[in-house]
Amino acid sequence: MSVPEEVALARAVRALRTGMVLTLATALALGVLASAILVLAGTPEAQLRLWPGLTTLLLGQVAALVAGVLAFVALQRALRPGADHRAARQWASGGLQRIPRPLFAALVLATTAWALVEPAAGLEALVGALVGAQSALPVTLAARNLDGSATAPGT
Repeated sequence: MSVPEEVALARAVRALRTGMVLTLATALALGVLASAILVLAGTPEAQLRLWPGLTTLLLGQVAALVAGVLAFVALQRALRPGADHRAARQWASGGLQRIPRPLFAALVLATTAWALVEPAAGLEALVGALVGAQSALPVTLAARNLDGSATAPGT
């Protein structure tokens, strides 16, 4: 039994919108966390010591922002009149699936660089990297949601 085209389009739009909101909310949450860390640090001297952790946290935020923009572009493609929403959904899924590995590589490199340049900052960079790495989860969930809805029978 075939699903009507309007239903398939609605499913694609819902999956793309959910992926976009999920990844952009992650970027916003990481930004709020970084701002809170800076505010709670107090003096400017104390804030300067936080940069190793904040830079690695920023990498996770950038990955979530890239994923959100990618999902937004795919949503715009799917909503164009006469557009192939299946292709837009698969394009977004493929792009989102490519984000976590470079994120993890960048986090390892940044943490290693901070540990080599300033050995006392290695732990702060590691903690920031662990928090930033958590942004890979919403990106992966959004990609699987798009991939699962793209391969569901009848869509």
